[in-house]
Amino acid sequence: MQNPNRGVTLAIATAALLSTLLGLVVMVAWHWQVIWIIQTIPQTPPIHYNTALCFLLGGLGLASLLRGRRTWAVGLGGSVALIGILTLAQSVWGVDLGIDQLLMQDYIPDRLAQSSDAGHLPGFGPVQQLFITVERPLPGRASPNASLGLIFLGTGLVFLGLAEGAVRRRLAGYRAIREAFGNRLEPSIPTGIAATSAVGLVALGVVALMGYLTSLSTAYDWRYLTGLSIPSAVMMPLLGAALLLLAWQDDPRQSQPRWVPYSLAFGMAMVSLLLWQALMSWYRRLAGQLPEAVVAQVEALMVPAIHMLLISGLLLALLTVGVLYFYGRVQAQAERLNRTNAQLGQANSLLQATLDSTADGIVVLDAQGQITHWNARFLQLWGIPAGEAGHLTGA
Repeated sequence: MQNPNRGVTLAIATAALLSTLLGLVVMVAWHWQVIWIIQTIPQTPPIHYNTALCFLLGGLGLASLLRGRRTWAVGLGGSVALIGILTLAQSVWGVDLGIDQLLMQDYIPDRLAQSSDAGHLPGFGPVQQLFITVERPLPGRASPNASLGLIFLGTGLVFLGLAEGAVRRRLAGYRAIREAFGNRLEPSIPTGIAATSAVGLVALGVVALMGYLTSLSTAYDWRYLTGLSIPSAVMMPLLGAALLLLAWQDDPRQSQPRWVPYSLAFGMAMVSLLLWQALMSWYRRLAGQLPEAVVAQVEALMVPAIHMLLISGLLLALLTVGVLYFYGRVQAQAERLNRTNAQLGQANSLLQATLDSTADGIVVLDAQGQITHWNARFLQLWGIPAGEAGHLTGA
């Protein structure tokens, strides 16, 4: 990693510290049964024990990258990604791998069911997250959205750790992967994957925060206990921003990194998809509470608008890719032209210095016979004033 300035280092270190402290405090709260830490607001999603563990590992992974211990970051990030992948796989295929309560038994759903507010809570109902139908909250299991966020976090740490060639060479199988890609696996590719994962992490947290701040989210419903908790929704954008700063510092180029258009477009597409899914879930919940005679009219008004939001977001993401891609090409061409002009200027300076160092009068003509260079001795021999030297021709 290139030497970042002090402000960037402080920002990344702060995110690492907050993530580590959040994970550690929540894990201790689970052991001591401190409900107000586990569940910030009643009837909102709690931070599950495995999620807290991943925040702890993620914070340590960020700190490892700052300290230059990239192999540690790969190991810690791989652990976070593995937990997220296994948790998401359980939701996708409807299986129980026994990892949800492996380290801590989840007692939150039982306490909610026995609380005085239980009579005011709506019944269970299916929830759509990442096109996965969640029929009911399962003890200890993070939501599909939270699982995807953990995958993004772990992937970002792993590929930032792999951005250094020495680390990649030490890992078994890297040579085979490089040969499979025809030795085209540039150092910027791992950095680009890490940056894209970081943008996805930011998108997940931002959409969840938008739901809380605008009261659009139905997270206060019992059936939405599998969503992102408030601390997770705050921490994910912070961690994603820290990963982006590290990715920008890791890119070897001084100009706009090649991955910027694709990463930004991916984030915009993620926001559009997540908002579309949240609005559709909100509409279905609203439709279930309305009389049947009104549902058709509400559907005719809301559903096309929600679909247009998704289509507009995806089109804007594609437009962003195109604009930033061509801007990057133009910027790269301008930089090449500047380098060429600088090299040409150095060559001209060297040639002029060589001409002036000789006692003979020398003049240089191009292929068309036009005078391009001369030295001071030549002007003296021919009695040409220095101010008229620019009007010389080979005629």
